[in-house]
Amino acid sequence: MCLTMKDHCDTMENKTRRIAIIDDDSNWLSCIKELYEEKKVEADIYRYPQQHDDFLEHMRDYTHILIDHRLGGTNGANVARNVLASGVHAHVFIITGQMDEAFKGYKMYLQKSTIVEHPEVIFDTQLDEYDMCVEATILRKTEI
Repeated sequence: MCLTMKDHCDTMENKTRRIAIIDDDSNWLSCIKELYEEKKVEADIYRYPQQHDDFLEHMRDYTHILIDHRLGGTNGANVARNVLASGVHAHVFIITGQMDEAFKGYKMYLQKSTIVEHPEVIFDTQLDEYDMCVEATILRKTEI
């Protein structure tokens, strides 16, 4: 049985918003962390691959996880697939510096520029309209 986004959100309802950001660009990580902290949202950054094991150890602590698509040695979809398979109750997004055709139509893909301009986009209540099964299926089908 699939966990609906409503059920998923109910499990996270009492959690304080806490974001994990995984990227291999330390400059972008620092900027986005600062941006969320200005908005009074706790954000932890993990440089890939150096801090990947640290992230895996703490990934259950987050309500939102942003994973860069282009990571050295792998891609964000692979990392997200593993996170979702572990049963983590978080909104998982793949982020990218440049959108291309492969990303069109998928809600969990966001451009970095969108996050910089509208950091609240990851808290969009429209996410309640689709369920975790759809997210997991898209990640399984996406081989970018």
